[in-house]
Amino acid sequence: MADDSSEETWSIAEVSKAMSLTPRALRFYEQQGLVTPLRAGKRRRYTEVHRARLDLIVHLRTGGFSVQEVKDFLESISFESGMEPPAIQKQLDKLLEYRKLINNKINSLESLHKAISNVQRDAFGRYAKAMEDNAQTHFDF
Repeated sequence: MADDSSEETWSIAEVSKAMSLTPRALRFYEQQGLVTPLRAGKRRRYTEVHRARLDLIVHLRTGGFSVQEVKDFLESISFESGMEPPAIQKQLDKLLEYRKLINNKINSLESLHKAISNVQRDAFGRYAKAMEDNAQTHFDF
């Protein structure tokens, strides 16, 4: 809910519920330096920017990225005003590396999906054959 400032903020409990994350996960991401919520005394307050960053973190983690890879990625996309073209180019190159990494993960997952589908199809075929053989055994006179 909103606090006294002009920017709307949410408590750890509100963010936890809205994003289906545990408060422990939110504190872990903070301890790892992935997100730094505002503080109102000892209470954490999350802005819309924090929530968007958390959403990206969750997607990266779900996609198989390690905490360090997430941290590296987040650092690579933090464009600051006044950056010189070589620094921007370096970050763009890093983003291209991440796109390639993501594409490799997608290809690996698609291969795994295909392999599992083949095993499932074969198992279903053996199951159907066993059921057919079992039915014939019971009805042979």
